[in-house]
Amino acid sequence: MQALTSRSQYLNLVNEGLSLLKDEEQQEDFTGSIQALEALRKSISEGELLVLVVGGFSAGKSTLLNTLLGKTILPSDIKPETALAAELHYGANEYIEACKADGSSVRFDIDKMPEITLRAAEFSHLKLHINNELLRNLEPLVIVDMPGFYSPRDQHNEAIGRYIDKGCYYIALISSEEGTVSMQMLQQLELIDSYDHDVAVVLSKSDLRPQSVLDEIKAEIKNNLEQTFIGKTFTITQVNNKSAADVQTLLNNLNGDALFRSMFAKGTKQTLETLSADFALHAKALTRSKDLLAQDIENVDKSIAELRRKGESLKRDLNTRFNINNLSKEGVETIIAELDFKKENLADIALAGNVEVAEAMFNDVVHTALVNYLKSKFTDIDSQIIKECQSVLGQFDGSILSGEENLSFSEQVVNAFTSKTNLAQAFRQVNKPDSSTLSTVMSAPVWGLLDKGFSSIPLPQIKILKEVVMGIKFLLKEFLPGILTDLLSKFKRGSIRSKMIENIATTVYPSLRANLSKALESLLQEQISKKVVNVFTAFENTVEDKRAVLEQSMSAQREELIQTSKQVEILEVKAQKAKSLAAEIK
Repeated sequence: MQALTSRSQYLNLVNEGLSLLKDEEQQEDFTGSIQALEALRKSISEGELLVLVVGGFSAGKSTLLNTLLGKTILPSDIKPETALAAELHYGANEYIEACKADGSSVRFDIDKMPEITLRAAEFSHLKLHINNELLRNLEPLVIVDMPGFYSPRDQHNEAIGRYIDKGCYYIALISSEEGTVSMQMLQQLELIDSYDHDVAVVLSKSDLRPQSVLDEIKAEIKNNLEQTFIGKTFTITQVNNKSAADVQTLLNNLNGDALFRSMFAKGTKQTLETLSADFALHAKALTRSKDLLAQDIENVDKSIAELRRKGESLKRDLNTRFNINNLSKEGVETIIAELDFKKENLADIALAGNVEVAEAMFNDVVHTALVNYLKSKFTDIDSQIIKECQSVLGQFDGSILSGEENLSFSEQVVNAFTSKTNLAQAFRQVNKPDSSTLSTVMSAPVWGLLDKGFSSIPLPQIKILKEVVMGIKFLLKEFLPGILTDLLSKFKRGSIRSKMIENIATTVYPSLRANLSKALESLLQEQISKKVVNVFTAFENTVEDKRAVLEQSMSAQREELIQTSKQVEILEVKAQKAKSLAAEIK
């Protein structure tokens, strides 16, 4: 695996940014910047990037990872109902941490996996701490062995809910024995793609087929995927799950540096740019008269009050402004259209007689369709909310609060806002949330909205996407099994396929319309309301940061604690230095 040079570079840049703030007399002037940079440093230095290994129960995931570990730790013959996601961490002292849904955990010796398997229903996922040099060299990447397609409904939904927004990269294994992309795998790849994650598709168990056959299978898989994912190009690699050399080659292909940059580049750059803007603002404020500064502060206070008024007004008028009723109806029809497109595949799975697999497939089709539909809708909603905020701040464009290089104050605030959200995004994925640290990254209400993992999905969408989708999947749990059971009781294995397809349309679709429309509307109402509150709160906090700089400058003038001209010169130099640090991030 390529070395994480970006990690060291970003740490150095953040430390240099902090060094610009080390002067004792400036500490209280830039408290927010100090806290943000220190939280960023902690996240960069301690963060973990999750690489999820997915595939069917026969794909050889556990065998491959046991080869990586150099010993058999992960069981390869477990039943689907006992499968748990397992994170592989380096640790000098070996043990298994069996984590529960309530956040507690039970510690086991490393050889107690059979006992854990018997108690699988008690746990949500596992963390294996193993003294393995390869795992150590992979850090901060953490490999996660995901349950196979398809585990029982609850476990399947829980694993997806826990990791779909946290994985920064996926390795999808397709067994050479299967010889093609199964419907289940294709659906999982579509789900991964809906969250804009990258994935490497690997043909496993290459030792079981001649190379000529492997080449044919890889060509077929590539063709199938490129027909499904129009505009994307796939390179299918192969691996002998039992070959240490093959596994090492597979891991060497992971570009950890690129994954790291995708997580931290934007947020780090914008944080340093915000620091530069604050230095420049402080310098300008020190040369401004006290009367003008007082007027500036009064205007900022008025804008904060106006932001609050507009936020409350928007929250009261959600249905009219965002047409949530139509949004929910269109969402359900989009789900039905996707199910209709795949009804033949769904019928084949249902006719095979496996209710759990059929239900999981239905769940994932709903999940993927809903995410793809809501992504574009939420982008529009985000844009509308931000425009409302910017309209309040436009009065300051061209004032002392405006930045250099034709950057208006409203644009500055948007940059500072996205800086915080990008850092929160990175922090959410690579760390277990910790309220004491999160509060230094951004306000608690904003964190509640923005805890997304790595993705190009525009923030602050992803938290809402996850909450809405998991809410709908919980509802599906209540009525979908009964519908599928009724279908299967009418159409046994070998029944007429066309009749099953017809009954999916006449039975499932009406039930979805009846059960999902109002529920989706309620979920969207709740989550978009949170979005409005938290985005406006984030903008208020960012504006208040600027106010604090003005207040400190006024106080410094009043108390005559500094030599103004000299201090202005120092601040201008530091503003340029912080700007140059930001420019080093590409």
